[in-house]
Amino acid sequence: MTEKIKNKQLGINIEFADLKLVSFETTARIQELKVALEKKDYEFNFNFRSTMNDVQRLINVILTITVSEKQTELVRVPLAKLEILISFRIDNWKEVITIDKENNKVNIPDDLIAVTAGVAVSTARGMLAVKTQNTIISNAIIPIVDPRMFIPKKP
Repeated sequence: MTEKIKNKQLGINIEFADLKLVSFETTARIQELKVALEKKDYEFNFNFRSTMNDVQRLINVILTITVSEKQTELVRVPLAKLEILISFRIDNWKEVITIDKENNKVNIPDDLIAVTAGVAVSTARGMLAVKTQNTIISNAIIPIVDPRMFIPKKP
């Protein structure tokens, strides 16, 4: 089944093209934990990257989330790392994405970045919950974040 989202504000026709769990790993620190950490003792770091394929009209989002234990204000100990890949097909690519070949620049609307980032974080949240169920870190739930934080800062 293909799910299509039409963003009326932007006029973007977007759909899932692919979704993969690229990797999931835990560290030895999990074996050392005797009791579950409090939610305040988790820290989540996000690495959001994207690539484009204008021939296939795809934006590929690679999201890596590292879950760490906050031991002190300065000390963080990694517990787990999850990496996902989501490909989004933009049906009306040429209306939405502009490519300035002279200056080697691609212009992606900020709202499109926010939408793809929001979907990626939500998807990763579910994947992490499944991968950590019945473990000592099952309460490490990715918090709700503002997906606009993934929009690159303009100079």
